[in-house]
Amino acid sequence: MDEATLLSDEDLIAAIRRGNDGEALEQLVARHLPQVRGTVFQLTLDDAAADDVTQEVFLRAIRGLSGFDGRAKFSTWLYRISRNTAHTWLEKHARRRSACPVESVEQAAADPAPDSGLLAEEMSADVHEALADLSPALRAAVVLTGLQGLSPAEAADIEGCSTATMYWRIHEARKQLRGRLQEYLS
Repeated sequence: MDEATLLSDEDLIAAIRRGNDGEALEQLVARHLPQVRGTVFQLTLDDAAADDVTQEVFLRAIRGLSGFDGRAKFSTWLYRISRNTAHTWLEKHARRRSACPVESVEQAAADPAPDSGLLAEEMSADVHEALADLSPALRAAVVLTGLQGLSPAEAADIEGCSTATMYWRIHEARKQLRGRLQEYLS
């Protein structure tokens, strides 16, 4: 295991700032790539867009690294860049429907019933569509807290709103999703 894998985000950032350390930069990107890509995909609901937006997130983060002051965690700062970049993409594309294929649920593949795979695909498509119909702010609340596991306070910091607003967004998103997906909840 090399030394960079043992370093914190702050140590890697310091190494990058000291000498434009390519290994430290590579380690920092590799450490955060899965979370950023996952967050961006869940906000855009488009595989190709998620790849492009993720690349743009890291370009913006690298260019802006000198402006990172450490008041927030690096991951929070990076989530904010991810959110802003994804929202810019959504505004440009006016929340168009995603063309990405719906993935089957693994459990359905293991089930011998012939229609279980179709049901799983239908449910996955309905969940995908319900998420796509949420406003970007509500979708971000669900993605950050429900799918990325952040606390409402962390999500509020990323979204630039109060914690109370984030709680309302979570509540409203769940209410809308529950209404859209009622047939699967009974």
